This record gives sequence, structure tokens and C-alpha cells, in this order.
Amino acid sequence: MNPFEQMQIKQGAFTATDQQVYEAFINNVDAVLRASATSLAEDFGISQPAITRFCQKLGYRGFSDFRSAVYQHHKSAGESSSPSTAIEWYCKLLQLIPAAMEDADMSLLVERLTTSRRIVTTGFHKSALSAQLLNFNLLKLGIISSFAPYDQLSVDQGITDEDTLVIFSAGSRVYKDILDALADTSDERKPHIVLITMSRKNPLNAKVNQVVWLPNYQNQNYSQYLETQVSFMVFIDLLTSALAQRTSQQS
Repeated sequence: MNPFEQMQIKQGAFTATDQQVYEAFINNVDAVLRASATSLAEDFGISQPAITRFCQKLGYRGFSDFRSAVYQHHKSAGESSSPSTAIEWYCKLLQLIPAAMEDADMSLLVERLTTSRRIVTTGFHKSALSAQLLNFNLLKLGIISSFAPYDQLSVDQGITDEDTLVIFSAGSRVYKDILDALADTSDERKPHIVLITMSRKNPLNAKVNQVVWLPNYQNQNYSQYLETQVSFMVFIDLLTSALAQRTSQQS
């Protein structure tokens, strides 16, 4: 994965300072290729440690390692062409999904799902298929779970703070009312809410406990249409593998 894809994938977890470094790098690639971290810090009013931390957050040892990756990417980009078939575009997209979530955040999600009293999965329109798949996989692992259609969710279903609600929503607002209703209930009736989405500007982001942002052809600006549910399905497979590993360790 090239450094620009790394930055796009991690952008949802950027701090305000990270965003400042990101914008400086994106808008001044030539400077990144020829300048030192010290001179970049001076030119853009960013501290050198902030630049180093940003590069490390992307998985590089430091700025020099990051700059080398940028150089290699530019060199190879000039030698290769864009994908020419849908299969090649899918392969390009799938390579981004494992890095969409920090290992620590995945561990927290796995811990939550394996210790909750029960899991409720839900999705709107085609996203309901992904919610049903996760529910099926959870049940296979012996985790108490159920699927609820979006229009059947209510605060009267006996949901408590020991439960976890997993919402699959590429960007729809249909869950706003139920989330507002849950926010108005007592703490004992508020479940831990996980939103799995493909929109950084999803209006539900501020109403949940954890957001998992996944790449798709739109947010990656691909010219080729790709089925958005593929990203959900692949993430579910990765999550299921992590859950299976955790449950086997507990048995």
C-alpha cells in the first residue's frame, strides 16, 4: 500500500495536528521529496516531533522512511498504469481494507463483542445483508446475537448497557431517530453502539461509541464502479477470524 493510500485510510483517526501535517504533505509533495523534517516543520509551522509521530502512525519508522516510500511510489506510478479491469480494481480496493482499522481498535471491538450480554446487528437496504452475515457468523461462534431490520429497532426491545448494537450503514440517515431515542434513555438502557460505514461525514458518527470507516470505490475516487457491500463482507471476514481466535483462546 502506498503512503497516500495509508494517509487516506488513517485519516478518520487523525488529530487536529495530524490533519495539519496531512494537508501539508498532500499539497506539497515536491517539498516532501526534497526537504528534511526540520525544514518542513519550519516552512509549515508544524513541530518536527509532530511530523515524526504522524509518519509513525502510518507505520513508518520516521520521516525519512516515509519520504523514501513517497519516492518509490512516484517512481513506480510513472512505470505502471491504472487497473484496466473490474477484477484489478477490486484487488486494489481489497488491499486497503485490512489497514482501515488500527490493531488496537480491532482488539477493542473483539473484546466488546465477546463480552457483551448479546449482540444486535442491523442494516438498511443492501447493508442488511452484511448485518445478517455478521449475525450468522457470531451465532456460529457461540456468541448470542440477533439481526433486527432497521424499521423494527426500538428502545422497548430490552436492550441494556451490557449489549452491543452493530449498525451497517454506508451513509444513510435512517438510524437517526432510534439513536436519538436511545440517547434519551437511562444509562442502564444504552447499548454500546458500533457504526460500520463508508462515509467520514455520516451524520450518525457523533451518535455512536465506535466508528469503523471502510474504503469503497467512491471514497477512493475510483473511476470503476465496485459493489460497496464487498468492503463490508471482507471486513466481516477479518473480524470473524479475530473473534474465532479470541473465542478459541477462551475455551
